[in-house]
Amino acid sequence: MNNLKNLALWIVIAVLLVFLFNVFQGTGTRPQNAPISYSRFTEQVVAGEIKNVTFQGDTGRGELTNGQPFSTIVPGNDPSLWPTLKAHNVDAKVMPPDEGMSTIASIAINAIPILLMVGFWIFIMRQMQSGG
Repeated sequence: MNNLKNLALWIVIAVLLVFLFNVFQGTGTRPQNAPISYSRFTEQVVAGEIKNVTFQGDTGRGELTNGQPFSTIVPGNDPSLWPTLKAHNVDAKVMPPDEGMSTIASIAINAIPILLMVGFWIFIMRQMQSGG
């Protein structure tokens, strides 16, 4: 009977760890932008298949006329891009690039789930050693 309790405890711990991992990894069901090449992007602009696009840094994200989202990497030195977008009535916006987090803050945020799991594991091991 004692072995059954230990097995149940470890199953609960494993389920909690998987749950925490999924929560902190942000594995929600968000619509993914289909990545396309820059040359394909310009072809779709000329063909009238691009509804809108928002540029942020070197990334362009937008929506095709059929409603499907897309993303592409945009070179900063293409002087023909803006006249082409305007000529084909593409709603284009420019957003400032993300500042992002500092490296230390990013490491700290990514380490929190690991530290929680290690702390929980140490707590469980001490409980098991003390007999309950």
